[in-house]
Amino acid sequence: IPVSVIDPSTNKEYIVKGVAAKGFYLAPFVNISFPEESQVTYFGNQAFEGCHAMRGIDLPDSLTTVGRVMFGHCFNLSAVDIPDSVTSIGAKAFFRCVSLSYVELGSGITELPSSIFNGCFVLDTVVVRGEIETFGDTLFEDFRPTDVKVHVPSSDSKAKWEQANGSGSYGLDTANIIAANKFCTV
Repeated sequence: IPVSVIDPSTNKEYIVKGVAAKGFYLAPFVNISFPEESQVTYFGNQAFEGCHAMRGIDLPDSLTTVGRVMFGHCFNLSAVDIPDSVTSIGAKAFFRCVSLSYVELGSGITELPSSIFNGCFVLDTVVVRGEIETFGDTLFEDFRPTDVKVHVPSSDSKAKWEQANGSGSYGLDTANIIAANKFCTV
């Protein structure tokens, strides 16, 4: 996705600041990347929904907002790293990403909305780099995440996840909520 576009009728250059709601709905992308100098700050609701062929996306460090159902039905997406700059992520962001096995959530995210991992049947690992303060009612809707490993940054964070797991009936095995001080990136 380019840093800027030129309006051919006026020859005026416009900096790309975001992707509109359903901006790339059903697009046949396989891999998406953003230049290092990207100024994209938001992805609207369902921005990449239905990009069935998408296998990977390299999100820009300028990104702050991820809309609802952003990657809905991206059946071949296997891993996502949400940058630390993101402070807001919408409900059902990974709706029915049936091949999604690995997610890293940046340190800027403090709230996880309901159904964020709805239908992510092969989800294996969630790495959380920040402290989550607010948890949606059902993070793992439509499947039982008993084998999902959640890596969190501290023992305080682990306690919050365990409490949310109990009150939200997420179905996580508490032995798989792992407090650590170092993370590795795949």
